[in-house]
Amino acid sequence: MSIRVHGAREHNLKGLDVDVPTGQLVVACGVSGSGKTSFAFDTLHAEGQRRYLQALGLSAQLQLQPPDVDRIDGLPPTLALGQHARAPGPLQTAGTLSGLADSLRLLFGRAGTQHCPRCDRTVEPSSPEAITARVFEGPPDARVLIEAPVRGGLDVLGELEAAGFSRVRYGGEVQRIEDLHGATDDGGPLRVVVDRIKLRAERRDRLTESVRLAGRVGHGLVVVWVDGEEQRYVDRPYCPHDDLELPILEPRLLSPRSMAGRCPACEGVGCEVCGASGLSAPARSVRWRGREVGHWRQLPFAELGPALEVAEPTDVEAAVLEDLQRRLEGLTALGLGALHDSSPAQRVSSGALQRLRLARTVASRLGGVLYVLDEPTAGLDPEASAAVAEVLRGLVAQGSSVLAVEHDLTLVSAADHVLEFGPGAGQAGGELVFAGSPDALRAADTTTGRWLAGREQLPEPRGRGGEGVVVVGEVEVGVGQLTALVGPSGSGKSRKLAALEAAVKEGQTPFEVAVVANRTAGRSRRSMPATYVGFWDTMRSLLAQTREAQVRGLSATAFSLHAKGGRCEGCKGLGVEVVRLDALPDVQIPCRVCEGRRFASDVLGVRWKGLSAAELLRADARTLRPLLAGHPKLERALGALVRVGLGHVPLGLSTDALSGGEARRLALARELTRPLEGRVFLLDDPTVGLHPEDARALVRVFQEIVDGGATVVMATHDRRVAAVADRVVEI
Repeated sequence: MSIRVHGAREHNLKGLDVDVPTGQLVVACGVSGSGKTSFAFDTLHAEGQRRYLQALGLSAQLQLQPPDVDRIDGLPPTLALGQHARAPGPLQTAGTLSGLADSLRLLFGRAGTQHCPRCDRTVEPSSPEAITARVFEGPPDARVLIEAPVRGGLDVLGELEAAGFSRVRYGGEVQRIEDLHGATDDGGPLRVVVDRIKLRAERRDRLTESVRLAGRVGHGLVVVWVDGEEQRYVDRPYCPHDDLELPILEPRLLSPRSMAGRCPACEGVGCEVCGASGLSAPARSVRWRGREVGHWRQLPFAELGPALEVAEPTDVEAAVLEDLQRRLEGLTALGLGALHDSSPAQRVSSGALQRLRLARTVASRLGGVLYVLDEPTAGLDPEASAAVAEVLRGLVAQGSSVLAVEHDLTLVSAADHVLEFGPGAGQAGGELVFAGSPDALRAADTTTGRWLAGREQLPEPRGRGGEGVVVVGEVEVGVGQLTALVGPSGSGKSRKLAALEAAVKEGQTPFEVAVVANRTAGRSRRSMPATYVGFWDTMRSLLAQTREAQVRGLSATAFSLHAKGGRCEGCKGLGVEVVRLDALPDVQIPCRVCEGRRFASDVLGVRWKGLSAAELLRADARTLRPLLAGHPKLERALGALVRVGLGHVPLGLSTDALSGGEARRLALARELTRPLEGRVFLLDDPTVGLHPEDARALVRVFQEIVDGGATVVMATHDRRVAAVADRVVEI
């Protein structure tokens, strides 16, 4: 069985006819911009999503257009896990994205024990029926007294009499209320005797009702005497020592999204009051196996699994622990063992975010769908990539199909079927250059085939002597050299880069400026490569200088998508309308006013070298570079994009549509438009998510940066890339 695609022409695809086998692990590969994402996400998944919404009766209402393809047969329901999902909010963590947080809350909410946040005493509420059952464990015919503490001292005796009670315990003795009228109140504890009864089976219901009444009178505290032995119970979350009412212990109490569970000081975000947990004091005081929830949430996933192994779990614990262990096995197998439940999702890489969502999907055991994945091994070493392949095979074993857009040769080798797109990027791509097994690909004369067979290699190290060594945090960095920090995920490579950045700012190194190119370009719907590298500022001025613009009275501001006056106000210059579908992924439809052109009609009438503002933003750097040659600023901006491997990306593409690796390279491109002398470039996994061919081109850029008088320090998981460096440091 297979999915049969006929005449796919989305973006740069050139009318492709492709068969995608179902029930297999299929990898779509090729250089950046070759068309694999256009095929997997913009064609297959877009059509799958459209058909699903059509079945719900929403397709016509939303005016969804099908992708540019003649026909798709045999398409199952699709589920996409990409790097372009909506950015996580401040309350989202690695645990909430992976589903682990839900299971932890269930464990604490059903098997945990409450403690008073003031005195730390255990608070274990028991229902009246449960208290009765405990009392009936005593000997038959035992004398039982049910008592409830009373507030207000002897002044309330009249009220107790009026309510029908006749005895109280005062001064440690049971006395008749009538005998205490006029007595001096010494401030001692006062309890009303709710009932006196002999322990017999036929009086069980009476005992239960008396316990329930005592709970109401005693504000939750019930005191039971069985043959002179005192027993204390609370029938609801209440600390009698501090007279403190507590919220009911249930899973949502452990969530910073709930009113009872949210820290009032930070509203669930995490600051100093709650120890960054986002939880209220009653929630933080819940314990399981003697430990508060914060302890378990801070344990790395790789350590949490062994720590949760307990002897003789209860039935409730056993069921929840089985689910937790299954989730943790998936998280560890996906290379996420260094994260923990409370790791802020906003600080996690885009590749890791996708694997967190994948871990949740794997644990759900959903079958019969087509999973479309975007670089699931991004940022992983070969061993971890092999583990990811096994996880994906698990999805296939559950009856689903997997189509992964991937550059990692480990996953390509592990695939059942490979589709390679190419031969180049942008207009030079869009063709299917190979379809078959990994073994057949090794023998094929394609870009990926040559790399897979080892017929292509990264450049040799330049062997520069450099200008000395600076030691930062026990790491030796060669001045005027390319230094590589290598080590497995979680080993501390990124922390070393951060320490070097801080040392530069404090003037402790010979470098003048630290270029932190490991930080991605702003992932905003209103930001785009054209503005990020300075191209559009120059272009707006050139458009405003044309005779047509001057006749129409248009200034450079009219060509800005951030200001009124020239942009389309129907979409505020975005070109699309975003439709929120609650639990379903957002849907984008072309603006009905400008039809996706983003500018007002009078602005679109202005052209520079025959191109309107809309056409300039739809084009890519590789296409425009020869057309706009001769202008230094434009040449510098476009050349920088081409050098970092973004020459195929439309200049007007929103940066929130870029992958994590593309966003990092865009940040690097901006720095390449500036002077290099005296700078140190700090790069965190710069080749992550790149085809080896693109990685080779980027490594050459690093060497050129060093040749230009700068220093480059990169952290990488790829030892082949590290081997190109002048200096390699093991972390």
